[in-house]
Order: sequence, then C-alpha cells, then structure tokens
Amino acid sequence: MLATSPTCSDANPCQLLSGGEVTDATPVPACETPADSAHPFYDDGPPATLTDQDGHTRYACLFQPATPSPVPLVVFLHGGGGGAENLYGATSLRTQATSFDLSGDPDAPGFAVLSIQARYLHDPVLPETGAIHWDDRTWNLADNTDAQLVLDWVDALVAAGDVDPDRVYLVGWSEGGFLGQMLGFAHPEVFASVAVYSASSPYARSHDDGSTWVEIPEMPSLTTPLYGIVKACDAIGCDDAQADALDLPRTYVSVEHWQDQIRALAGVPAFSYLIVNGFGVEASTCSSDCDVLTAVANHITWPDGVNGFVDQEPALLQFLRDHPR
Repeated sequence: MLATSPTCSDANPCQLLSGGEVTDATPVPACETPADSAHPFYDDGPPATLTDQDGHTRYACLFQPATPSPVPLVVFLHGGGGGAENLYGATSLRTQATSFDLSGDPDAPGFAVLSIQARYLHDPVLPETGAIHWDDRTWNLADNTDAQLVLDWVDALVAAGDVDPDRVYLVGWSEGGFLGQMLGFAHPEVFASVAVYSASSPYARSHDDGSTWVEIPEMPSLTTPLYGIVKACDAIGCDDAQADALDLPRTYVSVEHWQDQIRALAGVPAFSYLIVNGFGVEASTCSSDCDVLTAVANHITWPDGVNGFVDQEPALLQFLRDHPR
C-alpha cells in the first residue's frame, strides 16, 4: 500500500523547492480575488474554520448567496500547490455562485460554495521537501484526514440548515479532483455528483519511486455521476501515448485509461468527459503534438471564459444541476 505523506511541522519541517522552510501544516487563505487577477473582485471576509481529526485548525472560504436557505452547495477542492483562494483568482465559480441556477428553480438562483484549504505535506517522492497537497493516497477514507474534514464541513452546513442535502456537489481540480472522486464514489449518500478538471483515476498510483503501480484492491461501487474535463494536451496525460511521451513524473494513469476503466464496469453512473484545447474549444481527440510547457500551462489553467477562452463552467454546472441526489 502507499504511505501517507506526513504534515510539515516544527518537529518535521518541509523544505520548499522555491526556498525557505515550512513548519505550519495549515496555511490561512485570503478569501478574496487577488489584485492581479482578470476575474471580478470579491471579498468574502475571514475564512471559516473547523478542527480536523488530527487536531489542526483548518480553513475554508465560504460564500452563501442571498437566496433563502437551504441552497445547493459546491465543495471546491483546489489543485496541488494551490489554495482555497484559487476559487476567486483562477476560476469563475465565485461569479457563477451569485446567479447560476443550480437548484433547478430559476426563481432561486445562486448556490453556496465552500473552497477548502489543503495542507503542507511532505512530498512522497522527495520527502525532505514539501508543498500544499491533498491526501489522495489514503484509500481508507476513515483514516484520511482531508476526506473526513470535507465530510465534517458538509455535515455542519447541512445541520445548520444552510444547504440542500440533496444538492451537495464536489468540484475538484487536479489533485483536488482525485480526492473529490474518492469522496464522491465512497459517499453517494452525501454527494449528489462530482465534476473534475484534469484528473484521472484516484485508485491507481505509483509507488514513491514512480516505477511500480499500485491499484486499490477492490474498486468501490461507482454510483455517483461524474463529469470531467481534460485539455487535449495536459500534464495529467490526456491519453496513454501522450502520457508516455511527456517527460514528466507519472504517478497517475492517463485520463483515457481511467475512462476505459469506468466504461468497463457494470452499472456505471451517468458519466461524461469533455476534451478541450488550450482555448477551451471542444476537441474530438487528445493531441498527438504535445510538449511539456504546453501541457503544464494547460493543466494549471481552469477552463472558464476569462481571457477570451471558451467558458466550460456552465456545462459543468448544468451536469451537476441535472444530477441531484
């Protein structure tokens, strides 16, 4: 089995590749749009807090619309190396949350969005170093601190009457998409459907040396609807040929490989995957002409309509709306 990456701490500090040392596992996000972002400015005030099962204070940016409660909830899990503030500066989900009809009732537009902050964890390949990561390596979710944190936060919002328990959705980017799928498939009683960008199977990983593959002993029942978007040239590997050709560490299977696995399962859920080019335009196939710089640039660019790109967020949100619990 894969080893869980320890958190950065005073006793076990992490060296950042960019320089410096981290001893605090839980960074505090700024819940506002950065000044240099092309996205509209929002300031949702101080982050919400919750204590995780390891006793750490965890943070999240929370927006709730003016629409009377309960409202749909989107839980946004940012990518590895990112932060909860990516909701504002890298996606248009915060803008969508004010007016998009996610409930199926056009007279009640808007939805709540909870963008949770990941932790500083030691890198599984270079253990002396560290970065902001989700624990997408602990398949037993009862032992997965990040998974339990998401569940606890959703439970708190549902118990307060703030969100509709039949319309709780997960949206994950890259590493956040891996954890999001693990949670969504394991807990269909909590999450109505899942949408991911640039993420493949959460159930097949390489060992720390990147050479030997490990798959979950028993695939869980995939009853939760899944919507995915991947760039035709993407660092995650749009298809096997592309993943093999890119000179990048391979710790995940390609998106094509994951799609084939899902299609081979009996009783799969509603399932849709969209391939887009670097400008967000739908593509019919993965690119056979994909270099590392383009693949990485595409991977870290969310498919919304900012900077003249084609906006794929409405289609993603419509899929979620059409698949309540």
